[in-house]
Amino acid sequence: MIDLELPQSDKQLDACHPRETLEIFGQNLAEQRFLNAFNNNNLHHAWLISGSNGIGKATLAWRIAKFLFANQSNNSNELFKSETPSSSLDVDYSHPVNPRVRALSEPNLFLLRKLYDEEKKRFRNNITVDQVRKLNHFFALSSTDRKRRVIIIDSVDDLNNSSANALLKSLEEPPKDCIFLLISHRPAALLPTIKSRCIELRCQKLNSKDMYKALNTSKIDIDTLSEGLINLSDGSVGNAIRLSNYNALSIYKSIVEIVETFPNLNGNLALALSERAAKRGDDQILNIIVELIELVISRLAYAGLGQLSEELIQNEKIILTKVSNTNEHAKNWADLVGELRKKINYAITVNIDPSTLILDTLFKMNETSQ
Repeated sequence: MIDLELPQSDKQLDACHPRETLEIFGQNLAEQRFLNAFNNNNLHHAWLISGSNGIGKATLAWRIAKFLFANQSNNSNELFKSETPSSSLDVDYSHPVNPRVRALSEPNLFLLRKLYDEEKKRFRNNITVDQVRKLNHFFALSSTDRKRRVIIIDSVDDLNNSSANALLKSLEEPPKDCIFLLISHRPAALLPTIKSRCIELRCQKLNSKDMYKALNTSKIDIDTLSEGLINLSDGSVGNAIRLSNYNALSIYKSIVEIVETFPNLNGNLALALSERAAKRGDDQILNIIVELIELVISRLAYAGLGQLSEELIQNEKIILTKVSNTNEHAKNWADLVGELRKKINYAITVNIDPSTLILDTLFKMNETSQ
């Protein structure tokens, strides 16, 4: 029995769970592609729902699952045959499938996600091979009613080598009337053998209009989210919520203020940012600071090419262009992105002190500006 009181790895902090979300925005193309396959009785057994974090991939997966459960015939030979083509994945709110899915009590649904370790008070690092092997038990128990079965994996990126290979066996020889919905934030990193057995539904980043609509339906107080934070979230509702929780716009402003002092790095500002990254018991703040530093460096590269997009904060374009305004500058900053990414990944892996990591990164940026 799944304990819904425990933290859920597939739920964004302070937002509705995707299975409870009633609407989806900005993903019409992906939704229509699936509907075309459904209406033409040409459903593939595995779908890879891919795209950036927080743009609606999980919401789409749960919409597909509820739609499939709600649109199946009692005749096993015509499991999904319909006289009129479906034009939407919407399922009437009063349909009995909705409360079953919300409570995770739908017998023909199997969910794979990272489990919460109550003793260690954190999520496990991966979806384990033992979790994947339970699929065989699920297939055996649910095969008797001859109804469609749906497996949601959120996310397939969390599989380790053993669990990925175990899943591959099911994808290679799928049981009858099973649909796999694999959610991936980084599809390029997946095993080619898994990708080759899926049809990809590529989800798109949301425009500003869809962002506000989606945030409004996610129980988020959009009045507290500035336009700068919306722009900073890069078309991702999940990212907007996450960045808002950590006051990321303030962090971004601090980084730009530091860049403004280049090539004479202001030590006090740099130290303040490094101390912010060293907050104990919260790895997320370090990840956010690293992401924002990388974003600033990327925008410095665009500034050098004269291709900087609209400002994320006031006077940003003036500050970044002052530091980077030639093709050579652009190349130097672009090269630095790749170099720092490798160093930062290594530093995080070996648990280098966060404050030291941030200070070293800022010194390298200062050196590049000279």
